[in-house]
Amino acid sequence: MQEPTLVTVRFDARQCGRCPEQATCTPGAFRSLYFQTRGLHELQVENRADRQDPDWRRLYGLRSGAEGSIEE
Repeated sequence: MQEPTLVTVRFDARQCGRCPEQATCTPGAFRSLYFQTRGLHELQVENRADRQDPDWRRLYGLRSGAEGSIEE
């Protein structure tokens, strides 16, 4: 079974009524928040950190140049 990619948290009007941020929140009968699952979040953090590596940037630059040539 495949792990879901998002976890949905839903607050109904009764819960939002006590929230001090209610005035700045989205209007409506309820509020939904969406979070990535832990595995997907950790993978995204790792990928973002990899992009800061100069070797990764060099390799990506080569790929970007090749894709631009193919597109033309």
